[in-house]
Amino acid sequence: MHARGEQLLATVVRNELVAAGARTPVSLDLLVVCVVGAFMGLLRAWVDGETAATPVELDAALRAAVEPGVRAALGQE
Repeated sequence: MHARGEQLLATVVRNELVAAGARTPVSLDLLVVCVVGAFMGLLRAWVDGETAATPVELDAALRAAVEPGVRAALGQE
């Protein structure tokens, strides 16, 4: 079940990045893995009670971790 959810999320992330202008396939695949992995890691920690962070705090942490790579892939450094 988790693997299928991650596949679906990866497809959405990849499509959004391509639509936003990301053009490098190898780097794009790695970026998708990083974004999905970071999201799933935070989600698991929250669901398992390993963090008391609020959804707003989780969102901020995810953005801080992945936005630099996404911006670089889009040429928005």
